[in-house]
Amino acid sequence: MKATRMISRIGNDTADTDKKDTDGARLFVNRRRSRRPFVNGEPGMTLIEVMLAVTVLSMGIVGVLRAYAGSVATLEGGQFNIDAVNLLKQKMSEVRGEILDRGPDMPERDNGNFEGPWRDFLWSWRISPTETEYLNELELNVSHNNNPRVFSIKTYVLDPPDEEEE
Repeated sequence: MKATRMISRIGNDTADTDKKDTDGARLFVNRRRSRRPFVNGEPGMTLIEVMLAVTVLSMGIVGVLRAYAGSVATLEGGQFNIDAVNLLKQKMSEVRGEILDRGPDMPERDNGNFEGPWRDFLWSWRISPTETEYLNELELNVSHNNNPRVFSIKTYVLDPPDEEEE
């Protein structure tokens, strides 16, 4: 008589099967049954598994949304910088033109707000003499009402020639 051996295997099969070994002995393969409960005789997911899957998915979505919000804030900050530098260049051009037009009647300083869509941006400028004759330092600042960052530029301008010298 041949010996019978029991072999236990892990698998998805839920039925016991009989197999013959190479020497003709019968092997009883007892496959483990699925630990998932059956609903109406059908395999499915438990409520805890569904809740865990939703939690993991939610955490992933929150991470993506935070990254998106951070990138939008960075883009807005970059746009603020671009606007401030462009307004600084524009105001510098205006002040230089005003210096040429008004000559010695030019005030030493001035400030105000830009107009139109940039009305929240503030500007100020100051002219101060240097040690070199006929050379003045022009400092121009641009800032925003809601942002503490100030953009500044310094340049040097010559005194306009007197009308008597021409």
